[in-house]
Amino acid sequence: MLKYLVIGSLTMILSLTGFSQEETYHSSETYNSEAHLNRIGFCTGLTFVPAHLSNGKDEHLVVPTYGIEYERRIKKWFALGIINEFELENYMIEHGSEESIERSYIYVVSVVAFFKPFKNLLLFGGPGYELTSDHNFEVLKLGAAYEFEISEKWDLAPLMYLDKVSDIYTTYSFGLSIGRRF
Repeated sequence: MLKYLVIGSLTMILSLTGFSQEETYHSSETYNSEAHLNRIGFCTGLTFVPAHLSNGKDEHLVVPTYGIEYERRIKKWFALGIINEFELENYMIEHGSEESIERSYIYVVSVVAFFKPFKNLLLFGGPGYELTSDHNFEVLKLGAAYEFEISEKWDLAPLMYLDKVSDIYTTYSFGLSIGRRF
């Protein structure tokens, strides 16, 4: 219960910073323009989930994934944010030799830090939770994106990331995010 309270509190705090009335104008510290410190993005992609088949071969199940991202730029090269994802599929994960875990319509929420080592390259990572109606697991998210500026406020970013789910399995995702800075 404490985990959910902490995640909920962090989500509220980060969300409320986007609605704050105070605006700071430091041209050397902002992302692209003085007023664009926030970004909201919508992403879609495919998640590759490991599947062990009865014939002894390991394969990957492909699951459609949709998400909403929010980030708040702190420095030109650093931001904090939240990534919310929805996996719209039912599947089974084999854990150990006998145990199987059913996964259905998964919601993954992660609090991440974004680092920008080069002009358009974005690296991100942070903790989160994978939530379903029957099993919840801790997640470590690590990834990279490359932003292409469409206009002053809009960008398009191909991205790839992995989710390490509680030492049980690891998923790999590839997608595309379209974002708006404000």
